[in-house]
Amino acid sequence: MSIIEAPPCVACGRIYVEGRGGVCSACMQARRKGRKYRRKVGISCDCGEEAIKVILIQVGSEKDGFTTIRMALCDTCLQLELKAQMR
Repeated sequence: MSIIEAPPCVACGRIYVEGRGGVCSACMQARRKGRKYRRKVGISCDCGEEAIKVILIQVGSEKDGFTTIRMALCDTCLQLELKAQMR
């Protein structure tokens, strides 16, 4: 199993965790308000550091079905995830 990098927002080109149809939630909200979105700060990893990548993770079971979620990771946590995948 390999790590799959999530595609960036098609509107602003930045990584994101929340959104729909390839557009981040910040761009969707800005569009509704009739303006262009500009992110002032980056996305945070769960550890508190700035995320450098967003990966796609499948959670669930065959019985209940799988759901794909986005997970923001900093460099350190990404390296830990890569090491875990190699086991």
